[in-house]
Amino acid sequence: MTSADIVSLPKKWSSDDWQSNWVPGVQVGNVVYVSGITATDIDGNPVGIGDFKAQVERCLEKLQDVLRRAGGTLADVAKLTTYLAPDADADAVRAYFDIRASYFGQHGPASTGVTVHSLHRKEYLLEIDAIAYLKED
Repeated sequence: MTSADIVSLPKKWSSDDWQSNWVPGVQVGNVVYVSGITATDIDGNPVGIGDFKAQVERCLEKLQDVLRRAGGTLADVAKLTTYLAPDADADAVRAYFDIRASYFGQHGPASTGVTVHSLHRKEYLLEIDAIAYLKED
């Protein structure tokens, strides 16, 4: 079995008890598996409540942060999965792809989008997880 390294966040996001059990990402060799990311502030409170675009941007900023801590960038993302709240309409999906393109370019990673019954909190409009492959030095 390959050993895995935890991508840690030095109490930057939340001081809540749940964070001690939550792992932002795990690196196995050159692959980083990023846990689901929602739009929260550094204290774990939802941000951009009711504002889909603000939540997309916050999720992608947090994804960048996790990857940076692992030694990577968004350019290293090979697979992106986006879980959308049930009320995400066609306009929200178009906005998502426009914002995503501003972070990844027009030809971003392979991706899957799923509309789910609900997310962890009703304030969350989406959740993103990713798999990245870090280039060797």
